[in-house]
Amino acid sequence: MTFETEYAAGKQAHKEKNFKKAKEHLEKALAIKPNDVYAMNKLAVVLREMGDLKGAEDILGYSLQVKNDDLYSNYLLGNTLIEKGDFKSAIKNLKHTLKLKPNDKYTLNSLALANKMMGDYDECIVILKKILEIDPDDLYNKVSLATTYMEMGEFDLARDLLEEILKKDETNVDANVLEGRLFLENKDYQRAQNSFNKALNTNPEHSAAHYYLGRVCLEINYSDEARLHFNEALRFTRNQIPILLNLGIIFTSKRMYDDAEENLSMALDLESENADALTNMGKLLILQGKPNEAILHLNKALGLDPNSAFAYYNLAKAYQALNKPDNVIKNLYLALKYEPEDFYAANELGKLLLERKEYEEAIKVFDTGAKGAYPDKYSLLGKAQALKALGKNRAALKIVKQIEKDFDNFTDSFTDELTYMKTILKGS
Repeated sequence: MTFETEYAAGKQAHKEKNFKKAKEHLEKALAIKPNDVYAMNKLAVVLREMGDLKGAEDILGYSLQVKNDDLYSNYLLGNTLIEKGDFKSAIKNLKHTLKLKPNDKYTLNSLALANKMMGDYDECIVILKKILEIDPDDLYNKVSLATTYMEMGEFDLARDLLEEILKKDETNVDANVLEGRLFLENKDYQRAQNSFNKALNTNPEHSAAHYYLGRVCLEINYSDEARLHFNEALRFTRNQIPILLNLGIIFTSKRMYDDAEENLSMALDLESENADALTNMGKLLILQGKPNEAILHLNKALGLDPNSAFAYYNLAKAYQALNKPDNVIKNLYLALKYEPEDFYAANELGKLLLERKEYEEAIKVFDTGAKGAYPDKYSLLGKAQALKALGKNRAALKIVKQIEKDFDNFTDSFTDELTYMKTILKGS
């Protein structure tokens, strides 16, 4: 067989989504002509489709040794690094790609995505707006911009842009999915369902549409139908781990612990050293009454990501279940070290310090939530309790009055505690 024959057969097999066969033909083509950049790029695409990101990265690295200025090899490597979660390297690579072709829309879009995944939404928006200056009619990047606005919580900006997109193309799948997500955010489940079904009418294999439709079904208590859509979402995606992880989190929040465990276990089967999956499995094991198993998972997660406030917080909860207050306090301090504005951790820690009569330290900790841009009523009440314990009743009463003035919709237990504090302070 000739190089041309094997390469053509590989391309055809890829078109037919027979990735195993495509890989075999392309490897045979490269055995005949090892330095052919086109064949290496095609093989990298196939390997990505098969989920072999390391293999794709390796072949693209070799391709760039052969031809460092190949635009497509650089672009593919940047996107492979995004899929691997190495966003910093992806940004560096994509910026190099733009030096080869400064206004390449596809590279700019990938660079915007990498910045968004790094949490730099402002830079993401700058890049997407630059693309739309180059091509104002680029609906794909308009949807990307609208999606970014939604994820930032700028819902009005997202809706305005979405309305403009759907006027031009009412069957735009990604726009319909985004519209559904906005309805889902507002708990408008009927209209969300309609939007996701519209997307699936155009593309029945759209993974995200199935995933979000599954979430709608779960919200309206159609659990069996939800599972069908979640299975379809997994079937039509290259990277199952994010979906499995999200399902684990959703099922945990719904107290559907068996379903949560199934999905998190599947994620860990695919990637045993996934810190997020290990941490969420740890949280789930605590809720299932298995704190010792949870500690094993959480310590493994922290070995992979030592700066995870969420893991430290859950480790504290596990030790709380084992009645080990010193370990609880240690891990809550670590949670606050890596996420200083976490008032949930602060309130838990503050209560423990109150019990230990460490009132000055409790005040410092409660101030995490009490002095933020959006003060937390539990933090404020905890601070008032610590001030009262120190005999600073006037300062404590001032905080109690502030709570009454600025907050409403208290739980019965919170109302009782607040009333008791007010009564004691007024009488003193």
